[in-house]
Amino acid sequence: SRQRNDSTGLARRLFLVIGILGTAVSPIIGHAADTDQTRFYASVRLGVMAKSQTDAAPGYPVTLGGGEYAVGLSLGMNFNKYVGMELSLDRSELYVNAPSGEKAAEYSVSPFLALVRLRYPLWGDRLTPYLLGGGGAGFVQLDDKFPAIGTTPVNTNDVSPVAAAGGGVEYFIANNLTLGLEAKYLFQQASLGVN
Repeated sequence: SRQRNDSTGLARRLFLVIGILGTAVSPIIGHAADTDQTRFYASVRLGVMAKSQTDAAPGYPVTLGGGEYAVGLSLGMNFNKYVGMELSLDRSELYVNAPSGEKAAEYSVSPFLALVRLRYPLWGDRLTPYLLGGGGAGFVQLDDKFPAIGTTPVNTNDVSPVAAAGGGVEYFIANNLTLGLEAKYLFQQASLGVN
């Protein structure tokens, strides 16, 4: 049977702290500031991940893989200075360890999200803090199995609903280029477990 975690029924929660390098695609080149115009943007994220689930199954702890790094990409639109929407895809790795402590399986975790961003520009529209929230689908895939798993069957793939909430801040270094920080808390019901 698939293993689910905690009394809330949310099998996995991820907290991603992401540094953003965002490029807003805009025909206007001017002083470094946000604008009230509708414009598209793309962003690339590099960051770290922390997990809140400790076991995929009794005796099979989950640890972070890939050096705790996460990568992501977003495509979005700011409708004005205050409201935007984006499609976001992130990727990270998790390891399931055997009771012996050895690595038993490696999973990639990829949430695909539709997010609303509520923004509030400050400092002459140069600094823009924002809140974000939304939902989508989370894809979990078995990348590799290791000898420590033995003959224990593991779940290979899983698609499950995922929700996200978080916030961040962008700093305009040019009219069409920002640097920023973002933190997202992901609520994902996914099967990383063993059968």
